[in-house]
Amino acid sequence: MAYGAHRFLYDNFLNEATLTPSSQAAGQIAGTLKTGTGSATMKASGSFTGVNDLITTVQIDDVSAGKEIAQATFRWRTNETASGTWEASGVPTAETFTTIGTDGKKVAWDPGSGDDFELNDSWNFWAYATFSPQNLIDLDRDIYFKSSAANYNIVADLGSAKNVKACVLLDTTIGATVTLEGNTSDAWGAPAFSQVLSSPGNNAIVDYIDETYRYWRLVVANGLEIANWYLGDYLQLAETWAKTPWGSGITTQRNMDDSRSASGIRRQYIYNTQDIFSLTFPFLTRADKDSLRTMWDSVYDVDTGQVLPLFIHYFFDESDTMRLCRIIADFEASFFRYQIDRLASINFEEVPRTRL
Repeated sequence: MAYGAHRFLYDNFLNEATLTPSSQAAGQIAGTLKTGTGSATMKASGSFTGVNDLITTVQIDDVSAGKEIAQATFRWRTNETASGTWEASGVPTAETFTTIGTDGKKVAWDPGSGDDFELNDSWNFWAYATFSPQNLIDLDRDIYFKSSAANYNIVADLGSAKNVKACVLLDTTIGATVTLEGNTSDAWGAPAFSQVLSSPGNNAIVDYIDETYRYWRLVVANGLEIANWYLGDYLQLAETWAKTPWGSGITTQRNMDDSRSASGIRRQYIYNTQDIFSLTFPFLTRADKDSLRTMWDSVYDVDTGQVLPLFIHYFFDESDTMRLCRIIADFEASFFRYQIDRLASINFEEVPRTRL
């Protein structure tokens, strides 16, 4: 069995892309918070299909025809609505559900004692995009995209043509057929590029290509849940080093609660396991160091304070060795300063997955 060099994947073009699925499993609508003195109770319901979590505000805007249900009207907006505007106004209140917007939100009222409404009574409710395509790029292994159909597609508009060299689907369900397509326009009758992706190994589908397009599409048959999708470039250092078999440099640890009573009874509960490993570089050129510094600066974002995981393909020709990891140790101060370095190590910790 051959083992190729390590590859680092951290520049995901999808972070700035628009992701549009052909179908999406519905999220949840829950919770209402009222401000006002009217006696009516608002109910929020529906199958939410938006791509982002939303807070929706519903406000009574007219009681000139009366203060009871079906007499008063309301207006509504979300936290994504332009400041100072409303999505709709003068909508009749009703005891049966009224759909607001195009993403499945509905509201209705139950009457109370006395006047149901006063002008400017308002309610907030929450809509959660549980299976949003944005879950594909959040680098969280427990939050995933799910379609409402077995056969579906997801179109990614990168904004401009970009050279894609790697496609990774991490934490996928087994048994689906997945095709990656690339095209110069969002018209898919005869895409310029089409390739059936590899079968998953260790919950990961990994393919390396070299194609440049603005529009990309995943076409899925027979159903697939996906936690993370990477579409971008990769870093492979110019210099090589002695390679050991996969696993010889890996420590697999159990994340668990371990308690012991005064009487000696011991209780343990295991949540998950994760790999910890180091990559050692016996020889690095200036170009290699510059590349590592670019990667380092990318995953440690001083503007937002975030420490971002990155994909590491321990051996690029073995799909089972793809991991989503964090860098867990700093470089020595001298690492980036000198022309060459004959022994440098980077320590990594796998991002664990708690969803089974």
